[in-house]
Amino acid sequence: GLVKLLTQQGTEVYYVIVTNGDKGCSSSICANMTSPQIAVLRSAEALSAAAVLGVPSSNVIMLDYEDGMATSIPEEVLREQLVRIIRTLAPAAIMSWYPFSEFTLRPSAGWGDLGYHPDPLCVGQRTLDA
Repeated sequence: GLVKLLTQQGTEVYYVIVTNGDKGCSSSICANMTSPQIAVLRSAEALSAAAVLGVPSSNVIMLDYEDGMATSIPEEVLREQLVRIIRTLAPAAIMSWYPFSEFTLRPSAGWGDLGYHPDPLCVGQRTLDA
C-alpha cells in the first residue's frame, strides 16, 4: 500500500494512534484476556504492522486512550496533543479518519461501520481542528 511505497522511497512516516484497542477483539486468542492485556496485544500488533511497512517503532506515537472513549477526551486536550505532535514533526501531509458521519454506509460487524464509530470520527475531527 501507500505507506510501504512511501517508506521504500525514503519518506519518513509517523503513526499517531489515539486509542489503545483494549475493547476490540473478536478472536478466540483474546477470549480470556483483560482489557489491559488486549491493549498490550494491540500495541504489539501496531508496532509489528508498522515494521512490516517500514515504519520504525520510534515513529509510532501511541496516546493510549481507552478504546471507544475518544469522545470522552476533552476536545481541547486531544486537540492540543495533536497540535504539539504536528508542530514537532512538521509533516508535509497528514492522513486521518474522515471527520464526518457517513450515513450512506451500511452498519456492519466489521470495518464497514467506520462511518458510524465514534473514535475514528472524533479523531478525524480533532485532527482537522489541529
